[in-house]
Amino acid sequence: MPSNKRKSIVVGLTGGIASGKSSVSKLLKEKYHCPVVDADQLAHAITAPGGKALPLIVERFGEGVLTPDGALDRGLLRRKMTEDPDVKAALEAIQYPILQQDILEAIADHQKAGTPLVVYDCPMFFQTHQERYVDQILVVICHTPVRVARLMARDHIGEKLAQKMLNLQMSDDEMICRADWIVDNSRDEKTLEQNVEKFITEIL
Repeated sequence: MPSNKRKSIVVGLTGGIASGKSSVSKLLKEKYHCPVVDADQLAHAITAPGGKALPLIVERFGEGVLTPDGALDRGLLRRKMTEDPDVKAALEAIQYPILQQDILEAIADHQKAGTPLVVYDCPMFFQTHQERYVDQILVVICHTPVRVARLMARDHIGEKLAQKMLNLQMSDDEMICRADWIVDNSRDEKTLEQNVEKFITEIL
């Protein structure tokens, strides 16, 4: 007999720096109990002690990239990447295949469990062509002056640097064109909660 079990909807969640994507992710997880597959968390896990990518990074760059306690010296690697673009390319070649596999396995596990809505939280969603792995795309947007103010407060930086950081990002307009759903986080927390509730109500 055919199953009446409804297929899980996989939603790719993304947004620019200081848009409030993490706040939306947290709301979906804590208030609506949606499982969240977090690309940043998984990326950190595979390069942490015991992670799948760490031995390969050490094999490529040597023991010098480790701290005395065996963790990856992320500050050292960031400096190396700024000095030599080949370092960034080599790191990505090691990490991305492992990370992508872990992401897909995590999504599949939630789908098998019959979860109605699975959220895939990925900051570089469009840049790394993740559209093929999801059913719908949710983009968090925010007015530029608000994002600049948030960045200045969060990172203790000046307005000029904050604006420069935003200029390096994909614009909200570019992301909106490719989104199925949009949540605006330009106002207060209560408004954000209302916008997320509207999204949840409509998609489910």
